[in-house]
Amino acid sequence: MSKPTAPALLAPSWSACLCGPAAGPGRRANRQALLFDLEGRLPVAAEGLAADFLPVPRPETPGAAWGVAAPAEGLGPAVAALEEGGTPVGSITPLALLAGPGEPQPRTISSPAVTVWQTADGLELVEHAAGAPRGWARTARDPAAAARVLHALALTRPEAPRVVLRVPDETLAAELRGRLAGAFEVSEPGGPSFEEAAAAGAAWVLAGKADPPVDLRTGPLADPDPLRAVRGPLRALGASLALSLLAVTAALLWRADRLEKLAADRQIAAEEAFRDLFPGQRAPLAVLSRLQSERAAAAGLRGAAGAAPASPDAVATLAAVLAALPPAEDLTLRLDDVRVEGQRADLSGAVKELGDVAKVAAALRAAGLTVPPPRSGRSGQEVTFVLAAERPLPDAGAEE
Repeated sequence: MSKPTAPALLAPSWSACLCGPAAGPGRRANRQALLFDLEGRLPVAAEGLAADFLPVPRPETPGAAWGVAAPAEGLGPAVAALEEGGTPVGSITPLALLAGPGEPQPRTISSPAVTVWQTADGLELVEHAAGAPRGWARTARDPAAAARVLHALALTRPEAPRVVLRVPDETLAAELRGRLAGAFEVSEPGGPSFEEAAAAGAAWVLAGKADPPVDLRTGPLADPDPLRAVRGPLRALGASLALSLLAVTAALLWRADRLEKLAADRQIAAEEAFRDLFPGQRAPLAVLSRLQSERAAAAGLRGAAGAAPASPDAVATLAAVLAALPPAEDLTLRLDDVRVEGQRADLSGAVKELGDVAKVAAALRAAGLTVPPPRSGRSGQEVTFVLAAERPLPDAGAEE
């Protein structure tokens, strides 16, 4: 799969563009109203114009803007040809507005300035304030015409703007200085040519380091795919999220499988230990609890000579438990194992119904024994259970 082509920046010259003032709330608000106001000053209907607006901050005319437009029929074929050739067009910005203010550190200078650029076939006059363009005009390579544009501009400003001459032709520059002397502050900072400055500005825009001052990729020249600029990052984000979810899911499944295997291994080991200790007996449902109970009983009953001493309390507890069990006519009960240690008896067995386990526990409690909630589970046609019953200690005064 080939790597997608990076979006291109189309930079038309003055001949492909139209300019004019517009009244409205500025570039970012009520754009349609600005467009229709600009339409009244241009020979093209608004429906066929791709336009953007530069805000012009003037105390006397709040919301003033300078409109830059291009007829779609002029730039449309060039955009279509680039798109069909596999080169997407990201922005459309006039070449003169990419060249910049033409003076060093313009953002530190608050007063407006007009840069006069010499091009191959004319003079481009771009007004800037704090480094941002605020107006644009063009004349032939005629000092008198350029001076008239500047004098007319000064009449609409509270004070005459500074003039920055970027005119390599010394004869042309000298005549311009003479026509502007006394009315304007003129500077000639030198530097790259108009084409070089415009190329540098375009490189900053293409690298994402600056926004284009105006973008005519709008209206009839708008990109039919508005998500194209962010589709690549969105796809990368979606892929990374999908991979993250797969990794988390795999880790959780592995952990669950590991825990399940450990639990199964433990159960198998406990059943094998039970069969070794009690040959011929079926392992109960709660085999781990049974083994723990047997271990505790063996530790408590082991005497000095290794024989189990007599335990009257155990006999009394066994008698109390057996006497408290429900009669055979009430339910079918099978005791698989009864372990007695002192006041406590552990029983495991089986009944036919789940509710019969509760009946056994209730009968033992009715006889005065303490019975915690039993554990039970269905095994085939019967219900197996494990429960403990504890006889209360005898009262010392009663024994005396």
